[in-house]
Amino acid sequence: MGITDDLAKPIRQMQRSIELSVVDPRNQALISYPLSTLSVIIVLARMSGCENMTAAAHFYAENKEKLKKYIYGLGDESPTAQTLRRVQSILDGKHVLEYFSEYFVNCCIGIKTVDTEPELKDRDVISCDGQNIRATRSTSRGDKRKSTGYDIVQMYSHKYGITLSQKITDKKNHEAQAIIEMLPMINAVHCIFTWDAINTQHKTLKAVTEARGDFIVCVKSNQGTLYEEIVTAFEYELPDEAVSAARTSSGHGRIEQKDIAVLPVELTLTKEMRRKWPDIATVICVNTTRYIKSSGKEQTEKRYFISSIEIDYDDEDYASQIQDVILLRWQVEVSHWYLDMCFMQDRLPLRNRDYINNHTYFTKMAFNILSYVKNHCPEDRQGRTPSMASLQYACRDAETAIRFCMAYVTQDKRYFLEDERLYLLKILKSPAIKDDYVEPKPKIPENGMARLAMLGRKGIKAHG
Repeated sequence: MGITDDLAKPIRQMQRSIELSVVDPRNQALISYPLSTLSVIIVLARMSGCENMTAAAHFYAENKEKLKKYIYGLGDESPTAQTLRRVQSILDGKHVLEYFSEYFVNCCIGIKTVDTEPELKDRDVISCDGQNIRATRSTSRGDKRKSTGYDIVQMYSHKYGITLSQKITDKKNHEAQAIIEMLPMINAVHCIFTWDAINTQHKTLKAVTEARGDFIVCVKSNQGTLYEEIVTAFEYELPDEAVSAARTSSGHGRIEQKDIAVLPVELTLTKEMRRKWPDIATVICVNTTRYIKSSGKEQTEKRYFISSIEIDYDDEDYASQIQDVILLRWQVEVSHWYLDMCFMQDRLPLRNRDYINNHTYFTKMAFNILSYVKNHCPEDRQGRTPSMASLQYACRDAETAIRFCMAYVTQDKRYFLEDERLYLLKILKSPAIKDDYVEPKPKIPENGMARLAMLGRKGIKAHG
């Protein structure tokens, strides 16, 4: 498996763009490694499963000669763990976030701003959700208080698989303000935003519509009268103006049926409530019936949503597409599980905001790259793809990690499908070779002991 310019050139272009876009606050006369070089090393180390910067320094030392073939600016000395930590602590997290999100979105994936509104199925869904860093919680009498610690509020693009923006908050109820502050940082035009019921407030809905975006967000009992009016509207027989759809899925030992109904706001909310919530166009109810195979029990749950998207009566799949957006929202929770369990993100013990912001964003970059590889690997006979842990193990070799990066940047899976090391580690299985050769049947002699030997005992009995 040789080194090619196809792998080295794009990495070096990324390094050059980092140097031109991100300000390095260090004294340039005293540094040994430029910021761009350290940034690439940190991302590759996080891809290989390094939990801290000490492990990242060992990763570089083990792969130094290979990395020199791809990354310029590397000398004979190895950056220490303290250097890697210091760089993440002094960088302006806002600048790092803006650069990498712009690079992957505009330069690599090629998103273009469009003035005409795309179809509902083609619009990007952006999930806004917070994730608590457990290690930053303060302690009282030996017990960690869940109401403390830093929360990372992120805007995650499901269409492109990247974190567009994120912000550190010190309390859970500050997430709504963080969402409002992040909206000007991204291109929200024609995007659909989703979040938890705690962030469903007048100011967040208004901020999204003013940014020319739309929302489909959850409503619970914490919204008081709004929630009560929505529940009451769906207790009676649905009018003809309602749009509905149903789907059934099975897996994990259960069978689920989801029925969705969408009503225009004029038929659900009073005039007074519509004046208080002027951005609501439709109200949604999702009724889930879940049958547990092992126990034979049946569970029913109703969840309610509000949206700024008008009902399209000409589109037969409108209700089904709305349900796709609602289901897509929960994928961000899956990413949180991977970030905590595979990348140990919730074990960050430091309380430096810039370090947490930069370190977690480098982690999310590594996760997004491995997620692309995982989702585009061929399935085995049981329909499974390689685990995240196995891909991290493969990335201990820097060349494999860089192949993963290039596959993600170019959206071309051939970069890692041609990696022989993945087949040697049995992460990927070689396809079965089919040919038209048919082995001829052995010719049975007409008589003698050779005939009896080939026919076996049945042949002996037959000839008495």
